[in-house]
Amino acid sequence: MHFDIRQPLNLLTSTFEPLELSVDKFVSLFQRAITWRYLGLVYIIVLAADPTALISHLPFPVYAGAWALGFIIYFLYQIALLVSLAVVRSVFPKPRIWWPAITLFSLMPGFLTLETVLERVSDDDLRPLLYARIVFVYITVAVFETIYLRFILPRVEQIDAAGAVAAPPAPPEPAPEAVAPGPPRTVHISGDPVALGDLQVIEARQHHVHIRLRNSDMVRRARLSDIVAQTDAQDGVQPHRSWWVARSAARGLERSEGRWGLLLDDGSVVPIARGRLADVQAWVETYLG
Repeated sequence: MHFDIRQPLNLLTSTFEPLELSVDKFVSLFQRAITWRYLGLVYIIVLAADPTALISHLPFPVYAGAWALGFIIYFLYQIALLVSLAVVRSVFPKPRIWWPAITLFSLMPGFLTLETVLERVSDDDLRPLLYARIVFVYITVAVFETIYLRFILPRVEQIDAAGAVAAPPAPPEPAPEAVAPGPPRTVHISGDPVALGDLQVIEARQHHVHIRLRNSDMVRRARLSDIVAQTDAQDGVQPHRSWWVARSAARGLERSEGRWGLLLDDGSVVPIARGRLADVQAWVETYLG
């Protein structure tokens, strides 16, 4: 079955807020230095707190290695579970799934795998001890993930949206030869030519489009898709199936109450569909800088 790794997984955080996440985005989080700094801090905390009560049963190097291995096994199971969910979402986009359920179904097989490994390196029977602590371990993992989703993930998204890591400037190209300007580009809306440079925002409502121009507004009976087909990526972006925004009217991304929008020059915000968020972010980085 075909699926897209950018397919929105339709999740809820532990506090029941929408969580905009895909397999591609989840894996990309491990490419961020802030994620590794956070995981390093969590690793030190769990080593010291010992929620599994294993430190008295294992030599410290084995104990520390067991936790590191546990992290790796857990995240591998989590990625596998999210891939499976992406396949399901390609057919059934609803209902939303609570993230702590993802935590539980990733932790259980990871716990069993780690227990099997530890049985091979320890003379003690650690199974009763591990099973007696599994609820406490689950709560510990859920708390640390809630902290990441609430405080670290928004920071990652803010950095990505702002293009914090700037590419090195390209060497200047030789100035092109002067070319006589051609006639201004136009788009045809219901048979009427409209200067592309005058277009600011178009909103589709039922069978009509409401168009904001530089100095006026107009309403025409037309399909938004027919108008967008006459434009290029450099002209503007379609963040939602009912909206098109000209590059000259867009100012950047804005997030409010867990939802992304495209901020306009007049202070209003156009909604961004979940399935178009990655494309809109790339467009903003390319054309707005």
